[in-house]
Amino acid sequence: MYNYRLVSIECNDGTSVPLGDLTVIIGPNNAGKSRALRDIVQITTESVEIPGKVIRLVQPSFPADLPDLLTAYPFLKGQSSPNGVMTNAMLPTLTGAAPAVHWGNPISVVEDTWSEFIRSRDRGNNAMLIGARLTAHLTTETRLTLVNSGQNLSGDHAQSVLQQLYLAGPEKEAELSAAVKSAFNVELVLDFSTPANLCIRVAKTFGPIPPDPRTARPILQQFEQLDTQGDGLRSFVSVAAALTVMERPVCLIDEPEAFLHPPQAYALGRFIAKHSGSNKQVLIATHSADVLRGILAAKSNVTVLRIDRPAGQNRFRLLAPERLAEMTQDALLATHRVIDGLFSSAAVISEADSDSRFYEALLNKIRPDSDVHFVCADNKQTVQKIASLYRELGVSTAGIVDIDALNRSDEFKKLIQPLALEEKIVNEIIAARETIANSVVGRTSQEKATQLLNALVSAHQSLAAALTEDDTSGIDKAIGAADSAIRKAIDDSKPWAEIKRRGAEAFDDAGKAAFEKIYSLLSDAGLFVNRYGELESMLTDVGLSYTTDKRAWFQSAIPLANGLSATADIRALRFTREIVEHLFRS
Repeated sequence: MYNYRLVSIECNDGTSVPLGDLTVIIGPNNAGKSRALRDIVQITTESVEIPGKVIRLVQPSFPADLPDLLTAYPFLKGQSSPNGVMTNAMLPTLTGAAPAVHWGNPISVVEDTWSEFIRSRDRGNNAMLIGARLTAHLTTETRLTLVNSGQNLSGDHAQSVLQQLYLAGPEKEAELSAAVKSAFNVELVLDFSTPANLCIRVAKTFGPIPPDPRTARPILQQFEQLDTQGDGLRSFVSVAAALTVMERPVCLIDEPEAFLHPPQAYALGRFIAKHSGSNKQVLIATHSADVLRGILAAKSNVTVLRIDRPAGQNRFRLLAPERLAEMTQDALLATHRVIDGLFSSAAVISEADSDSRFYEALLNKIRPDSDVHFVCADNKQTVQKIASLYRELGVSTAGIVDIDALNRSDEFKKLIQPLALEEKIVNEIIAARETIANSVVGRTSQEKATQLLNALVSAHQSLAAALTEDDTSGIDKAIGAADSAIRKAIDDSKPWAEIKRRGAEAFDDAGKAAFEKIYSLLSDAGLFVNRYGELESMLTDVGLSYTTDKRAWFQSAIPLANGLSATADIRALRFTREIVEHLFRS
């Protein structure tokens, strides 16, 4: 049997996307998501052909002939009237009756005309006669009133979502109430106890309601109407009701997350996914990672189209389902909300949360209008895992690692492998790293021993003094200080300690040249090795001393960074500007 569907869309850059049971359009703000949805509605439901701004072409499925169409959707045939055949339906927005379409007599002539439209594949007439009557378009504006109280059914055809809910019966009403109960912890009932009106009542629980409307009326009137509830609940119910009871095979939803808190957006995503299928094709445009998470948690076969708009031009990418699944199913990636980056223009991945927060403060100072998502990867290897995932999904990305990423050859090779560089370039980078390794000379054994001995002597003196005072808090403080001093002496004796403190300037001339080569090749590919060492080295040129106590450093660094001029010629801002240039290069 014929099933009306949207088979594919062609975007304004020539990208063609096949549409499945559920299509999700995502991307940064102002990239064209909602515009794309409006283009699809306009092309498929309006008889006047107006070129879309984001979507160039939509290919619907066509019936083989008129019987094929009317067998699947008999209500499209309409009713006989003195003026000929008249077809009735709701507007695609489900906000009222569409203008009736009148055809001349006799009916055989009307059927011949329909058949001709179907054979010709005429876009405008098929949009008016088929698409407009088989499509639902739920906008953010209409959803707040879509299930408001209104007139009861006066004929055979529903003219509102509430009337369709009435016709759908108790089973669908119970299904809708269960969905709302899980997200908002309230129940719904359709109140038709007043013959001329319908409304939805809301309560924590209703208890038994008499089937006779006359008996039910005084009971139901004790409960509040949905019309008086918050925007979130009304919007959720509108979407859920339309998907549950409307007999339209194609439903487009703009920003389903509007007015919803994250858990409710996630619940609505799951609901949308479960109510999409071969007989209910759903397309949504969303800026909510929570909606997308809910969808992917309930359905694996989802078409996700990411729209971006670099340099004012729309760019489209069909995202690989297996990579999206990795984002939601990998415990580390899910915990760090990596999927949120798909809704930003760019992403920056660093080793630690403090790194992310510091670079975010600087980047927002340099480019306050930027839409950049920051991710803490917890370690160097995961930086590249996340970065490569973003790049594959079309997100402009920069990864940042400390200079000691160059320390170990085996770990460094793993770090650069996801960049998929040419073999020649990889060999150049590896050779340059070997040059750096040969230039790093640690302290002599005598220097190491002397520094550690001095730390031990100092710790001994502090502990002895604290024990003499017999003060528990003083003893604990002395133990902590001794532990820090000894650890610092050991760490400082390691070959790369000075490199982490001073950065590339601690290398000899050959090492410095090798570092610049590595930095140039890797930064061009989106991996930035901190030339100044590590985070705690970044503000020494403005008076904040290097320390291995990252927490103490960070507490001083953020206020200092916030007070900097965006144009200041200091190392932290110079480094961040290079990252910004990479992220937003055309």
